[in-house]
Amino acid sequence: MRKRAFTLLEVIVAATLVTVVLTAAYGVLTTGRRAADKGVKRLDRISATGRLLEQLKSVIRFSTSVAQISKEKESSSWLVTYCSGFEVSGALEEAVQISANRVSTNSSKKTTSVLRLQLDFLERGHKLKYELPDTSFDLKLAKRSVEVQLKSPSQGDVGMNVYTPSRNWLGAP
Repeated sequence: MRKRAFTLLEVIVAATLVTVVLTAAYGVLTTGRRAADKGVKRLDRISATGRLLEQLKSVIRFSTSVAQISKEKESSSWLVTYCSGFEVSGALEEAVQISANRVSTNSSKKTTSVLRLQLDFLERGHKLKYELPDTSFDLKLAKRSVEVQLKSPSQGDVGMNVYTPSRNWLGAP
């Protein structure tokens, strides 16, 4: 009686098939992981943009004065005074300085332009910092509102008009 065994050719073919199947499975998993990471980064940027706009809206809505401190090619600053609450003696006013700076970051593959937006709450000593890649920021003053615009090629234009009862805009038309 003869023992049955696999021939060398059958073993090589089976090993090749297993290698092809495992390589394809690894490729699918790697592509899926990259897509998920890209989606998470995009959601983080969208979330940061939403938080920034909400913070700006809450400050600007109750502002009593807005003044542009500086405007240069890659940076600009505004000083916003706003009503943060009320006491028996009257309204509590605080000031926040909004600074927008564009910086270039170099990675191993490419140079990226990053918007660094910082809100300095001067009385509290509290700072909020946001970094948004490939985004531009503008704050425009109108008679009864402040227009905030964020522009990004990857996210499109995001903006809002904040209407406020304030009348003390320095530099408004």
